[in-house]
Amino acid sequence: KVKDQGEYDIYNNVLKDAPAQAWPKLLQDLDTWTQKYPDTDYKDDRSYYYVQAYSGMNQPGKELDIAGQLLAKDLKTVFPDPKQVLTVLYMTCVNIQKAPAPTPEQTATGEKAAHALADFVPAYFVAANKPKDTSDADWTKTGKQLTDLADATLRVIALRPGMDLLQKYAASGNKDTSSCEPAEAALTKALQQFPDSAIIAYNLGRAELCQRAAKPEKVPIAIYEFARAAVTDPSL
Repeated sequence: KVKDQGEYDIYNNVLKDAPAQAWPKLLQDLDTWTQKYPDTDYKDDRSYYYVQAYSGMNQPGKELDIAGQLLAKDLKTVFPDPKQVLTVLYMTCVNIQKAPAPTPEQTATGEKAAHALADFVPAYFVAANKPKDTSDADWTKTGKQLTDLADATLRVIALRPGMDLLQKYAASGNKDTSSCEPAEAALTKALQQFPDSAIIAYNLGRAELCQRAAKPEKVPIAIYEFARAAVTDPSL
């Protein structure tokens, strides 16, 4: 229950802000709620709206921090409405891809959300849950889009360590090759996880090629990875 009329009024404002996508107002009301009622019975609900507010305000790091607190619990127990579960998982997958430099904890949250979304979609997108005004084709399409999002999120997470190392090499003007070998190791691991990924194969080739001065034997291996990428995705 709410503590008093004051908390009721704040909560009611939040319930108006979110559907209106009034993100600055929503965030302001949530902060007021947190300051005045830190021990509310609606702590998980408040976190749910923080997820929406930070996502709407394009603050992926903060969204991931709040989502991490929710994902430490069983979302299906916390939120009886499966649409709320779907919202948290969806927004967390989107934000881990957007985060410029996620912490290990934030990355773990994004990975957990992606796996949970992949498991949630086939259980939720069944005929019994389809809204009456939604066609079978649209219902199936939405489910596939969410499955694709979960898969893309895991691929981004797998690719990111190697790409960060290659970025370090590029930032040195392609002179400091100390990050090339670790990049090769990280991207090899990523490609083992996603052997059908052209972008991972391509960047693995880059990581191998940047070692050519000290290890010329890496050149034909790099050529193989470039060819593999081109065959996997000719649009490259």
